Amino acid sequence: MELAKGEGKELAHRGTTFADFFEHWIYLVKVNDVKETTFQNYVRTLGIVRNLFQYIQLKDLNDIVVQKKIVEYAKTHSRKTTHEVLLKIKTSLRDAYARGYIANDFARLVKTRGENPPK
Repeated sequence: MELAKGEGKELAHRGTTFADFFEHWIYLVKVNDVKETTFQNYVRTLGIVRNLFQYIQLKDLNDIVVQKKIVEYAKTHSRKTTHEVLLKIKTSLRDAYARGYIANDFARLVKTRGENPPK
């Protein structure tokens, strides 16, 4: 823990749930960076993140945990919808890594799942 702290890891924030982090992230970072309609998409995604990740803390996140949640979501949603949600999740995970809230940058390992519905 001391080594991680010395490397700039924010250990105090690692106990925050991913859903809470995502909410704070969209209201602090994204609110002024994107158009209003895009911001509303992030707010809708917040509901999905709360439902999928519930009480999972940042310290417990890894590519396997996130991939399982994406697979779960993809069972009832199209590949395109799942991809849009995953993009927002990945962006927030990269920010969490940059701030030292998570130990690894595993976002690139998580893949989109889901079926392409017939036209």
